[in-house]
Amino acid sequence: MSRRHGVLERVGPRWALRNIGRLPIRLPSSRMVFAGDEPVELPVGYTPMFIRSRSGREHIVEVRVAGPPDTGGSSYAGSTSHEPIWHLSTEEKLIMVVLGQRYLRQDAHPQPLSWRQVADELNELVPEQGWTTKRAEHVGVAVRKRLSQAGVAGLTRDEVGDPVGNALNHNLLLELVSSAILVPPDLRMLDDDEL
Repeated sequence: MSRRHGVLERVGPRWALRNIGRLPIRLPSSRMVFAGDEPVELPVGYTPMFIRSRSGREHIVEVRVAGPPDTGGSSYAGSTSHEPIWHLSTEEKLIMVVLGQRYLRQDAHPQPLSWRQVADELNELVPEQGWTTKRAEHVGVAVRKRLSQAGVAGLTRDEVGDPVGNALNHNLLLELVSSAILVPPDLRMLDDDEL
């Protein structure tokens, strides 16, 4: 963009974003930062920020916040010695791909499938596994809980408030897609030949 719209500033030990423009800045999970808001702390790692111009054109600014100095002797500051908290097992990934296929197809206004639809589609893909609505939902809730405990916002009823509707699964899928845990090529998992 041709002008200053936001500022990154140090708030205690963390970096935060302050909007100094007139238009809001959209962060992952549809979090909006408006002028006059308190600075929003940015997580360690990659964060895309989107600014829509009055003409409707959307601009992206990508920020990578470094974590504390690496004390493990690694020569690459971004490397980790443990698996990311949001690693998905093969089963979890299949369920998330089925649940979030509209997001991966980049539908204009995607919504998650219902757990009944997920179970029905899983039974078509892998009939020998005998998927039920409750079983699929339990796996999805476990993924949501794990990410919530890792600090991902908008994944609990307390945070979202009533009526919840699809908000929890919607926020979960936004996180998985924006962090590239789920990517469009994962749709191949919905092909019988891929399982």
